[in-house]
Amino acid sequence: MANSKVTLLRRVRVDGGWRYYPAAYAQNGKVKPEVVIVAGQEVKHPTGYYALRYYKGAKLIIAPEADGCSRSICSLNAGAAFHH
Repeated sequence: MANSKVTLLRRVRVDGGWRYYPAAYAQNGKVKPEVVIVAGQEVKHPTGYYALRYYKGAKLIIAPEADGCSRSICSLNAGAAFHH
């Protein structure tokens, strides 16, 4: 199955506006609240929201968690893998 990788991102406010960064994870695999990975380092950003990034065919999809993520995950193929 092609294009089945899903990545959790956090969109945060920075000096130049808003940017997406990968979410940070604890040793137990849970997401660290309000923490992202920037240049290999964990940085806390209290302002922002989570989103999922995946491909649907050749099209890149970024779905905000509050609305589209649960539906997006359900619409992916049954064998889709979540990667962090």
